[in-house]
Amino acid sequence: MNIGICFGGYSPMHQGHLDLIMKSKKLNDFTHVIVCGYGGDPRGELLPLEKRYNIIRNFLQEETVAVHMINDTKLGLDESMSQNNWRVWLGEVEKFVWQTPLLKNEDSWIDTVNFYVAEERYVSDINNAIKNFGAFPSYRVRVNFSDRNENLISGTMCRSNPIKSWFKITQPFRAYYSHNILITGTASEGKTTLTRDIGKYFGIPYSYEKGRDICHLKKDTEFNFKDFLYNITEQNRYNEELICSPQNPGVFISDTDNMVTLMYAAAYKEREGFSIGKEEYKVLYEVAEQYAKTIKWNKIFLIKPHKKPIVDDGERYMPDSAYNIRVKFYNNLKKLYEAFGYEFEELDGNYYENFCSVRDYIRSIGFQN
Repeated sequence: MNIGICFGGYSPMHQGHLDLIMKSKKLNDFTHVIVCGYGGDPRGELLPLEKRYNIIRNFLQEETVAVHMINDTKLGLDESMSQNNWRVWLGEVEKFVWQTPLLKNEDSWIDTVNFYVAEERYVSDINNAIKNFGAFPSYRVRVNFSDRNENLISGTMCRSNPIKSWFKITQPFRAYYSHNILITGTASEGKTTLTRDIGKYFGIPYSYEKGRDICHLKKDTEFNFKDFLYNITEQNRYNEELICSPQNPGVFISDTDNMVTLMYAAAYKEREGFSIGKEEYKVLYEVAEQYAKTIKWNKIFLIKPHKKPIVDDGERYMPDSAYNIRVKFYNNLKKLYEAFGYEFEELDGNYYENFCSVRDYIRSIGFQN
């Protein structure tokens, strides 16, 4: 029996990693994929070791592939490539080899253990560790080197410019590197149209305001706690669905978020005849705080109120249509973003000027449709 070993930090996993893994799958009876990392690893800031391990296990594990995790810190290893580090680390790998399911068959034995690497220095490091410290003493080990220039990609390249490397990042990791843009503001400032037009211009996924679904069914005075909670939870679910979609080419755009829902809820809780109380608002705020820990907005554009009359399309609460009221709402919205630690850029142009501002920003991050 031949056994393949592929290992790495996989932050993120990309096509270069899959080149090695697919090669191992085709040339061996069984492959062990080992996800490695250590405490404080800067590569793990976005995706900690255990999260990477879980993603890759769900992505790759099958009848002839097993995915394992090695926490270098727990093994007492430092960040160096010392021979002692290799000896200890290879000892852990050897344990996985002996756990190969096919070895349970009495007629099975190990002929060769094949390591697949794209770092040339690993060839001598592994061979020297095996020779000097006796790792894998009872069977042959081969370290197979593949030149990464055959598929020029690396984790560093993916992290430094995800958009440029987007289609070489494996699908389960892409959502974590998506460049997410929010266009927001008060009612009838053109954010929905602008979001839709930018989405069409670049061919990127975009979401609309889920709260509009309820506006078709209820008047604003009838909105209750469940409606506002729906707006928060469904908007986040909808946005996440689009971010994780295979149709996401690296940039996603939305025209609303939790802060807009809180802006309206905060105003309505102060008014008589509206179906939301202060305690209910407090719960909504806490829910929004929890979602804020998982939402990453790379850029927020906040559209300032204009003085033109807003459109009465049956979805808006017209008593709040006056310019001075919308300015008040807008200032409250700004305070919410600041309270949650979000940075934003204010847009104060006409529609086309605002369109150009967003368009040029997306071009500036290197996205090409």
